[in-house]
Amino acid sequence: MITNMRCGDWRATEQGRSRAHYGRPLKPATKMQNYTAVRTFFADLQEWGVIPPRFDPCRSFTPPRSVKALIVYGFLNCGNHKLKAIISCGVGLLGRASR
Repeated sequence: MITNMRCGDWRATEQGRSRAHYGRPLKPATKMQNYTAVRTFFADLQEWGVIPPRFDPCRSFTPPRSVKALIVYGFLNCGNHKLKAIISCGVGLLGRASR
């Protein structure tokens, strides 16, 4: 459900809001925030004893790999060329410092 959400879904009213973005898919970072919010909500409910622990929220509300891949792709295309070079060469910061 979160993966298919679009801007403007679940809005009560449209007064005072720009409709320019309505209908567009959510950005990957927003999708990740929504998954985190739902996962935290159900984990808190189980921790407080409001609902019985019948499932693991961390496993049940894990974002799909496609959303995670879009975030990594967007991160690599952010314009930081030095960071791109480090990641593309496979040189990690800890690996470089340990030599």
